[in-house]
Amino acid sequence: MSIQSTSIKERMSAIHNVSEDDAIIRDSYILMSNYLSEIERIKSVTGLTGKDLANKIKVSPSYLTQVFRGDKTLNFVTIAKMQRVLNVRFVVDLVVKDNALCVMNDHVFLKNINQYKSHPGTWIWKRFGF
Repeated sequence: MSIQSTSIKERMSAIHNVSEDDAIIRDSYILMSNYLSEIERIKSVTGLTGKDLANKIKVSPSYLTQVFRGDKTLNFVTIAKMQRVLNVRFVVDLVVKDNALCVMNDHVFLKNINQYKSHPGTWIWKRFGF
């Protein structure tokens, strides 16, 4: 076994063996990058520069650069501003891990009810009043 492959295995192991706090920080950066990659895609298609976007959402260009670099965290107020000026809406999907709680809107549930009959666990369907 080469020294390089051992080093790669050690690095891969380190990725999975992190504290709960470190895992939460990592997950927050993954969430942030999901939003930012979509914003970056819009910027590249429209030709909008980071400076233009910063001016439109009324933040400093340096702040926005730091957010895109990962030096500062992206907050929901900034996301909401970006949605408005770019005329887009972010959609959130809930993906359930293991056999945990499953929440979905009634249209999706009723459309796919037959597929859920084979899943183990207890299914509760309650209409939410939003």
